[in-house]
Amino acid sequence: MVCALAALTGGALADETVADRIASRSFPSVYEAWGDAENLAGAAGPASKIAEAAAAQRDLVFVTFNALGLRPATPRTALSVSFNPKSVETARARRARIQALNPHFIALASISYRNVRGDWLPEDSPFWLRDAAGERVHTGSAMRGNQFFLDYRKPETQAAIAAHCKALIATGVFDGCMFDWWNENLADDPIDPNGEFRTQLIAKVRAAVGESAILVGNTNQNRPTKSGRYLNGLFMEGFGAPYFLSWRTAAADFAWAATHLHKPAFTLLEGRPTAAQPRGDLARIREVTTLSLTMSNGYVLYADRNPGNIDLTQDWYPFWSARLGRPKEPPRHPNGATAVRREFEHGSAVFNPPEGAPAEVKFKEERISAASGKRARAFTVAPRDGDMFLRP
Repeated sequence: MVCALAALTGGALADETVADRIASRSFPSVYEAWGDAENLAGAAGPASKIAEAAAAQRDLVFVTFNALGLRPATPRTALSVSFNPKSVETARARRARIQALNPHFIALASISYRNVRGDWLPEDSPFWLRDAAGERVHTGSAMRGNQFFLDYRKPETQAAIAAHCKALIATGVFDGCMFDWWNENLADDPIDPNGEFRTQLIAKVRAAVGESAILVGNTNQNRPTKSGRYLNGLFMEGFGAPYFLSWRTAAADFAWAATHLHKPAFTLLEGRPTAAQPRGDLARIREVTTLSLTMSNGYVLYADRNPGNIDLTQDWYPFWSARLGRPKEPPRHPNGATAVRREFEHGSAVFNPPEGAPAEVKFKEERISAASGKRARAFTVAPRDGDMFLRP
């Protein structure tokens, strides 16, 4: 029923392949991670329309499968393979409206493969991880409600997760799936400390969804050396956090991803303020954005502090509204501590690392700084900063 409904309501999503939408997008490419996008300047009208317009500013989002309106046929079923037909229609219509605003839009469903709320599966489900007494193993964190681990070492759990991802894509709402906690070296992980079972799982998911579906893993600053060949993208969460401070690590991961991931391969860099940086630090936002622009063909996000809430704020910053177009040359590589410059169809991006000196940037013709709006032929980019210089 889901596939038939997808065929009847399809059209907009079939015009281009997912790979085409990824390849033809303009830069900078901004994405959204789980939470709603915020601060759509000048927005007016119904909240739902504002949310859709904010989502359309992003070229890629990953959200829980119900975020666009999709509902399981059986309520509160974490690994559902069937969905309420009316909800499929609603979610596809919402997806189509977003994509009408942004033809390059990619939507991924975040998959609950590792842990899930206790009331989203029956207590006697064979998918739970259980202790020696047969009790479900709690995650030990109340951050996302009363959650317990799933035992994805078991072939039947892996098969259920793969079928769930396949069913989500079959609705026509999602282009693929995103998997959190994808570090292959987690010594304290109660299920898979060395990535063996994650690799088994993602191989089954890839076999189920086919070659063209998009699969992303949250690897932070790590490289999925075992499972990378099944993934299209690395969610590089937390650049700026204590565990991920080096921009050189990010640059090396960009280069690794380009040659080791399933095609189309890309990165999703998430910048955060370091401990000494204030909320809304525009230089930091420019630094993270231009790091991604100059050394990858990836997407970027800046997740600011959000006091009193466990989620990080995902504001829209005017710097991202600049349109560089497509890159005219491959991603650059670091050259010591000097600034890195890369050319695009409509301008240039410059990243100046923290340990660099002020960088003088000169052009033969007048350019416009995306950071300041200044028009000139020569500019200075400070260390730990970056800029885009657009042709008028």
